[in-house]
Amino acid sequence: MKSVVCCVAALCITVSLLAGSAWAEANDAAVKAALMFHFFRFIDWPQKAQALPDISVCTIGQDNVADALDGVLRGKAVQGKKLVVRKVGKGETDHCAILYLAKSEQEHVGALVKGVKEGTLTVGESKNLLSSGGMINFISGEKVAFEINLGAAEKAGFKVNAQLLRLAKSVQR
Repeated sequence: MKSVVCCVAALCITVSLLAGSAWAEANDAAVKAALMFHFFRFIDWPQKAQALPDISVCTIGQDNVADALDGVLRGKAVQGKKLVVRKVGKGETDHCAILYLAKSEQEHVGALVKGVKEGTLTVGESKNLLSSGGMINFISGEKVAFEINLGAAEKAGFKVNAQLLRLAKSVQR
């Protein structure tokens, strides 16, 4: 009987730890999705991107942030334009204002970033994203943080507000 109680207690502790971990991961994903929404306030898009009828936030690959984007952005608008979340494949990014590269695509980050047209803000969570020409990279840790490749953003025609640059953990030029 004592061993059954110990096993049940151990199982309860394990389940609660896993549930807490899953909640924290889902919460981080929602925060990252909300940050992407706020990027629209702190970044001026190139003229080409502003001409589109709606604003597409596209995702390639699968992770919790890609899943959270639809819930966070559904029904929202920026500058009178409806935000639309789309799952796309390589070569389907022409109408994307933001392209989020999910963690599942880490091995393909370089090729994916090279295939993106000018006027698309590339965001992801990969140690190779900024060195591959990506623009905003989320950093894992105790709290949600991000780093910016300002050189790549400016080369693509984006103007990043100084307030966003101050919030970044690091800025590459």
